[in-house]
Amino acid sequence: MKTIRILISIAVANIVLVTGLAYFSAPANPPKSTDSQNTAQCIITISGIKYDVQPLRKSHSGGDIFVCDTDMTNIFFGQHDQSLLNRKMQKYRLP
Repeated sequence: MKTIRILISIAVANIVLVTGLAYFSAPANPPKSTDSQNTAQCIITISGIKYDVQPLRKSHSGGDIFVCDTDMTNIFFGQHDQSLLNRKMQKYRLP
């Protein structure tokens, strides 16, 4: 029984060690999107409305934070308000 407890303790310690190494070896600045900036479109959804933000990917003051083909409502409203959506984003709105 004592041998089994020691083996379990060693196994748990190894899992913690490996997990810790994996955690600390992760890149400090992971890429924000996996798709190429050279694609023809980058369509995101904000409040159920689709926008092609490809032109913004290089000029956005916050950097290329866009994850194409996703709902970015919470991210958008975490940084901007409805008036910006109404004023600036309308030119990127898809029909």
